[in-house]
Amino acid sequence: MKIKTALLLGFLSISTTLIIAGIVGIVELRTLYTISQEVSLKNAPLADAAMEIKLTITTAHLWFEETLTGAEEKAVIDKVWKQLDDCFWYINAILTGGKNLEGTFYPVNDNVIEQKLLSVKQDLEAFRKIATVRFENQFGAKKLEDQALDDQFDALFDKIITGVDEVEEKRHAKITEDAQKIAQSFTSAVIILIIVTLLGFTIASVSAYYIGREIIKQVGGEPADIAKITEQVAAGHLALQFETDKATGIHAAVQIMVQNLKAVIEDIVNVSQALATGNLKIMPGDQYQGDFIQIKNGLTTAAIKLGDATQKNAEQDWLKTGQAQLNDQLRGEQDITKLAKKTIDLLTTYVNAQVGLFYLVSHSDPKQPVLQELASYAYTRQDKTPNQFQFGEGLIGQAALEQKMLWCSHTPEEYRYITRSGLSQTIPRYVFIYPFLYDNTVKGVIEIGSSESLTDSQRAFLEQAMPNIGIAVNMAESRTRMQALLEQSQRQTEELQTQSEELHAQQEEMQQINEQLQTQREELEEKQEALQHRNEELQSQSEELQSQSEELQTQQEELKQTNEELEERTEELERQKEAIQHKNIALETTQMEMEKARAAIEIKAHELELASRYKSEFLANMSHELRTPLNSLLILSQLLGDNKPGNLTEKQVEYAQTIQSAGSDLLTLINDILDLSKVEAGKMELNIEKLFLSDLVESLAQKFAPLAQEKGLAFHIQMAENLPEFLHTDPLRLKQILTNLLSNAFKFTNQGDIRLNIIQKEALIAISITDTGIGIPSDKQQQIFEAFQQVDGTNSRRYGGTGLGLSISRQLARLISGEITLESEAGLGSTFTLSLPETLSLSSPETTHQSTEIASSKPEPEAKAASSEILISSENESDSKAIVDDSATQQFDNKTLLIIEDDRKFSHILIDLGHEKGFKCLYAEDGRTGLELTEKYQPNAIILDIGLPNLDGWSVLERLKDNPDTRHIPVHFISAAEQNSLEATKRGAIGFLHKPVNMTQLGEVFKK
Repeated sequence: MKIKTALLLGFLSISTTLIIAGIVGIVELRTLYTISQEVSLKNAPLADAAMEIKLTITTAHLWFEETLTGAEEKAVIDKVWKQLDDCFWYINAILTGGKNLEGTFYPVNDNVIEQKLLSVKQDLEAFRKIATVRFENQFGAKKLEDQALDDQFDALFDKIITGVDEVEEKRHAKITEDAQKIAQSFTSAVIILIIVTLLGFTIASVSAYYIGREIIKQVGGEPADIAKITEQVAAGHLALQFETDKATGIHAAVQIMVQNLKAVIEDIVNVSQALATGNLKIMPGDQYQGDFIQIKNGLTTAAIKLGDATQKNAEQDWLKTGQAQLNDQLRGEQDITKLAKKTIDLLTTYVNAQVGLFYLVSHSDPKQPVLQELASYAYTRQDKTPNQFQFGEGLIGQAALEQKMLWCSHTPEEYRYITRSGLSQTIPRYVFIYPFLYDNTVKGVIEIGSSESLTDSQRAFLEQAMPNIGIAVNMAESRTRMQALLEQSQRQTEELQTQSEELHAQQEEMQQINEQLQTQREELEEKQEALQHRNEELQSQSEELQSQSEELQTQQEELKQTNEELEERTEELERQKEAIQHKNIALETTQMEMEKARAAIEIKAHELELASRYKSEFLANMSHELRTPLNSLLILSQLLGDNKPGNLTEKQVEYAQTIQSAGSDLLTLINDILDLSKVEAGKMELNIEKLFLSDLVESLAQKFAPLAQEKGLAFHIQMAENLPEFLHTDPLRLKQILTNLLSNAFKFTNQGDIRLNIIQKEALIAISITDTGIGIPSDKQQQIFEAFQQVDGTNSRRYGGTGLGLSISRQLARLISGEITLESEAGLGSTFTLSLPETLSLSSPETTHQSTEIASSKPEPEAKAASSEILISSENESDSKAIVDDSATQQFDNKTLLIIEDDRKFSHILIDLGHEKGFKCLYAEDGRTGLELTEKYQPNAIILDIGLPNLDGWSVLERLKDNPDTRHIPVHFISAAEQNSLEATKRGAIGFLHKPVNMTQLGEVFKK
């Protein structure tokens, strides 16, 4: 019989026995599973439900009695009804099934339990009715107690508990019955499995005997010898001695297999050792046959890939080393020439090139920048060789123009010499040109010449180096420009000083000229007196000539007629002259009146400008004066309202919350007045961004839906289908307008609904808000858009408010090129419609004026500092409580905070909060003291105010950033000054908070 046939018969015998045993086991296990499922899925949840019913009815009975006796508040009655509802649910779950967090409940299939549970359910319903009647009698209008109902209530409670206990007893009986079934099934299964196992063992023994005999015949030797060989091979011992002549069949084949495996393993070991020592050129031998060839191919592939990986790692290490060396050369403050020389030296030597040149973009002619040679390595200049190139000129200019790398090979003999020594000179065969950029602007070009072509790694190194070189060159140029500007500023200061001295000298010279003119005037008066005496002498001579004139009288009469004619003509000419003079006088009078009117207009305009400026300055100062104490008020009231120590009564907490609410309302009023002032002065900032209409609608719905629910109003939002996806406008101002309009709608509407509709009218987006409130009479519809005006402006008006919302909304709408219209009728509601363009353009008159104001507005630290200094003086006089910081501490760890703040109350809060966050705190009341503490203690962070005495916050920040020892310290502004937070970030601050602030904002500051 063949081994295959013997094994097959033995396997079939054993398999048949195992199948029979498996079938029997499965049947018995199925029975056990069914019974156990009955216990786990039905009886166990039934027990849990019964326990929950007893627990909930007992809890409900206890709470109800405590509520009636006054031990608990009346609100606990809701929990009683909830407990009774849970009892009903568990009874229904047992009867019909159910599922909750406790698990899944299956319907009970026992008529006795079902009847008992139905009886318990009826008793529970009666229990609830009696509880309802007792509660109404106790706390209703009757205020009575009924002893009969009390006894009946307690009897029903005992009856329900007894019924549930009977259900549990029935459940225990059912569990006992199921346990007996499981024991019987288990005994039957064990007996059957023992019989089948004995039968299988007998069959397996007989089969093993006959199969072993057949196998020994086919093996050709003792299986123990083969097992010993395989064990030694499995243990790794291949140096075995075989008696080849005696082995046959499988035994001989195993010996040959071991010999071949030994040869293959020895070759694998040799290859592995060679690879480990770095010999990547070794390859497997030719002793591989059959499937062992796959091992050979795998070893060959591994050797090749290992070599490639080793080479790549070496290249990466080479690139990183080069980048590190280049960064070391670029680091530090150095002039552009030194930087260029160190850069070209490192690049040329690191890529094993022979020559290198560094070109920098020169803007001496702004209209036509050129690339000027700045540094070189091993380069000897030839005659007529240019040292500068225009963009697009030659390979240097072309690389700069295209902003990409260029290279050429096999340069001609007349190419520039790389280097020259006493023995030889060399010409590069390969030239590589790399432009380096900063912010997409070409800053210069690197030219590398080499006798050999650069490898991919060398080219990658040069490409990776260009951005770093661009950044370093830009920083060096910036430092150069800053130094030049500083020198220019110093020169201009000296020139102004010289001009001031010259002007003073000219004033003294003018004083001397005035004195000389005074002397000449006195001399002229003396000459006039002498001339007067001369006239008197001439008068006497005239009398002497009188006689002579009589003789000439006759001749004069003859000439009289001629003179009369001449006089008539002269009179006519005089009349014409007088008419012309009158016209000239009238014209001059008109011009003078126009000049006076123009001067008056200029004076009025100047006065109006001064009034507007004084108003803006007044409001800004008042904002600072109000925000400073309001800041401390809001934070302290919030701390009191939180009541973390728990030492305040509920009434005191309520008072603190009332103070915080009133302070917040006051802050809102201050912000409204400042917004109105900014809009009127044209200094409101615009930030045009992309605003998605879906986000706008979602934010408004989230904000006003709770208010609508609180007032019992319906709030509907409708959007047309043809609307654009987003608008280009100022999201903050648009949301401020819609928030004001919606707030008014909810404020003046007591019943009905409020609708927000968004449609598109031609090129405009129309957002309308319709309410069913009190409405606005026609004669008041223009008045409400004026500042501080309302429909009912009397002292006894029903609705509060300042009347600024609509005025600010209309001004803001015009600022974003929109307009607000009103349709309303008294008693029927109102509709406010905001129409604005889909895209806000800064070219419109309002926004153009706005942009100009923003561009020209700069921080005025000196003025702020002056006003702040006056405020601080008054505070110091009235607040005698000294600030106690940690300056007396001898050691400061890595969490030291410097607070530079002139408001002592706010400083107390910051110091306490700093201690709470684990900081040691230093305090300075003015800017100069803050700088001294910074240099002395080197704190880890600084909180800085702007309006400080002696030295304002902007100047403090500038000096901190100019000092290399302090420029790394993070500085955060907290100030009431109306400054742009972006300006603070540009100057080096990590953040800016406008006073007043709350504890949440202060917590975010300390997290930074």
